[in-house]
Amino acid sequence: MDFEKIMKDQVDNNSYVRWSTKYYTYQELGRWITSTIDKPGYNKLELGADIMKHLLEQLNSCKDIMESTDMGKKMKELGTE
Repeated sequence: MDFEKIMKDQVDNNSYVRWSTKYYTYQELGRWITSTIDKPGYNKLELGADIMKHLLEQLNSCKDIMESTDMGKKMKELGTE
């Protein structure tokens, strides 16, 4: 087995997953902002607060999903989360 190649592939995969997740997160946030401000009668002065509320909701949802995985349960058990 070529462990160097395996490690490079793993690092490459992790990098792709990390950055593609960020990319899709920002893309989704942009769509959410656009759909929110396009609502008839929407008070654009509320946008900052609404973005923060949306982000907190998404963070809580992601944390719940993350902690439900085997890895998340183990990390919580070890006290690292």
